[in-house]
Amino acid sequence: MPCYDGRENRDDEERKERLDAATRAACDAGAVLARGGSWSDLRADTLEWMTAHAKLDAERIARDRGAAHREQVRRDALAKLSTEERHALGLRD
Repeated sequence: MPCYDGRENRDDEERKERLDAATRAACDAGAVLARGGSWSDLRADTLEWMTAHAKLDAERIARDRGAAHREQVRRDALAKLSTEERHALGLRD
């Protein structure tokens, strides 16, 4: 899963708090996996973090897919135009 936290929009203190929460969640998950545990063995704060992270990741993936779709529609539309039409519209070739 290509994870991303949107970290460029955060101040240093908030970034540190979010990094600490992610580190704790990863540490807890690693410890549970190491002993052969399951989801139900994770701490409540880890499950909360993972649920919130999965939601943010799904939203980002949906946005990315929407942007990719819009770009494909744009390319398809441009492909239908002649060079002269693109030039008349001020579009690049």
